[in-house]
Amino acid sequence: MLKKIVFSILLVGLLFNTVFSETKKPTKKEKAKLGKLMPTKELIMGVVPAEDPTVMMERQKPLVEYLSNVLKRPIKTFIATDYTGVVEAMRAGKVHFAWFGPFSYVMAAERADAVPLAVPIKDDGRSVYRSYITTSAEIAKNLGITEPLRGEEGMKKLVEKLQPFKKKYTLTFTDPASTSGYAVPRFFMHKAGIKPEDLFKKIGYIGAHDAGQLAVKHKILDFAACWDKTYEDMLRDGKIDTNSNMLIWISDEIPESPIAYRRDLPKDILEPLKEAIVNMPENIARIQGSTYKGYRLVKEEDFKVIVEIKQVLDNL
Repeated sequence: MLKKIVFSILLVGLLFNTVFSETKKPTKKEKAKLGKLMPTKELIMGVVPAEDPTVMMERQKPLVEYLSNVLKRPIKTFIATDYTGVVEAMRAGKVHFAWFGPFSYVMAAERADAVPLAVPIKDDGRSVYRSYITTSAEIAKNLGITEPLRGEEGMKKLVEKLQPFKKKYTLTFTDPASTSGYAVPRFFMHKAGIKPEDLFKKIGYIGAHDAGQLAVKHKILDFAACWDKTYEDMLRDGKIDTNSNMLIWISDEIPESPIAYRRDLPKDILEPLKEAIVNMPENIARIQGSTYKGYRLVKEEDFKVIVEIKQVLDNL
């Protein structure tokens, strides 16, 4: 019980001491100041903190072992305290390649001259995912929502249903650089003609997708945006259920999260890395995501829609 109380206090403090602000837009001068890439005898792999960093570090061990064996060089994992930390580490030359979300990848492309390498292939052969918004079944009932609302029209309906409860409920995004946990739901709110700070009593960022869902489960917060994978995994593992965390909004499809590298990564490292990623054994890929069966190469233009979303958010 004591641990739960402490956990709750930490979550509330994290959320409400975080100022709601937009992602900083880099200047040409900032983009020009790329740090020199560290020597590549030892490769540093960055991972955005989509969930508890301790869990993520443990999860990366089989992948690190696989890449180390294939590339014949040590691989170290870098997990920052927030998404932007991985972007900045790559900009400073301290990360050679990283697992990003689409939105944080676009930030890394702007700030760190990152290039997308590959995305996961799911069991259905596709490379897309979605953003979710969840709340308790009790609040969903108050709003008259019995099944998930979808896309732009669904967000408009959600905003309409929230109007009688204006400034009553709290909302947490995940991180200012999270695609599903911030950029996509915020973009759809903009399309619906609403600023979240005008609709909700309190809003902020909680840092990780699983933390947002736990905050909703324990009634610390009312609504949370998150990655579909996190929600489905937590349901499967019994960490939440559809009564404590009811899915009420589903976004349109989003291009899958890319692995990206610094453009100046030497070719004698890049080519073997590409080969290692696309030939990753299925059992290793499934540790990254239970529905992932492998990875395929991608191009910069594959993320055009995310670039467009970022341009809209940068100008709000």
